[in-house]
Amino acid sequence: MKKTILSAAAAVAGLTIFTGAAFAQVGGTGDVTIFGTSMPFKKAVISTRVAGIVEIVPDIEGVQVKSGEVIIKINKKDFDLSADVLRKQVKLSEISSSHASTESKRMTDLFGRNATSAQMRDNAVFAKDSAYASLELTRSNLRIAEKAIEDSSIIAPFDGLISKKYLNAGEYVDRGKPVVEIVNIDTIKVHFKVPEKFIGKVSVGNKIKMSLEHCSETAFIGEVYAVNPVGDSVNHSFEIVVTVNNAGHAIKAGMFVKGVLSLNAGTEKEAKAISQNTSETKKQSSN
Repeated sequence: MKKTILSAAAAVAGLTIFTGAAFAQVGGTGDVTIFGTSMPFKKAVISTRVAGIVEIVPDIEGVQVKSGEVIIKINKKDFDLSADVLRKQVKLSEISSSHASTESKRMTDLFGRNATSAQMRDNAVFAKDSAYASLELTRSNLRIAEKAIEDSSIIAPFDGLISKKYLNAGEYVDRGKPVVEIVNIDTIKVHFKVPEKFIGKVSVGNKIKMSLEHCSETAFIGEVYAVNPVGDSVNHSFEIVVTVNNAGHAIKAGMFVKGVLSLNAGTEKEAKAISQNTSETKKQSSN
């Protein structure tokens, strides 16, 4: 009964209501009112690359960070100690490798003068190769230790705001675990649902007038950034992504947004294109 009354009221008011989706056609104006949710254009969950005790992390959500700024630091004392040991091992391996190389050359010269056996010469060559391989292995381990020191500090990938904290300073974190989430809302993207019958009128670059539920008197102009080629088979609607400049951060991520999609814009564009093609055809025919 309620559905019948709602449908009748919609018919009188000139509206077309689509059950199961948040959009309605405004009759008589050539516009379609659509609704969506705002989201940050950029978002990143920052995870650790090494395990350890968190020393530095932003204090609270909402803190602004700059691209390249160190936002997370893991205690690197153990990594420094490991690297120091490996540097000493590299020096020791370099001495051993140098000695083995000299001995190999000496035994090769003696073998050339028939002053030693082939077995002795081969043993010296093997010792030289083994010492060099051991040196390279120790150098590789040192590079891994130095990389761990480097990875103990994590920088912000872009300018933004801390939107979520998973850990506080002093807590232990495993490698690969999230620590903070960063968002950039200087540009906001809004995901709208457009009925299937109108999606052919939507193109990338179209302008859409938008307003917020709590501030309907303030209008924002957005631009269609992308049109999803795969629709919702249940509601027969397609998702479009609209971006809007949000330098003043008036729009927060997660807000309910109302948009007005003008169908006349597409029609006028098509008519203009047809008119232009017709004119060009006439010119070519006259020539």
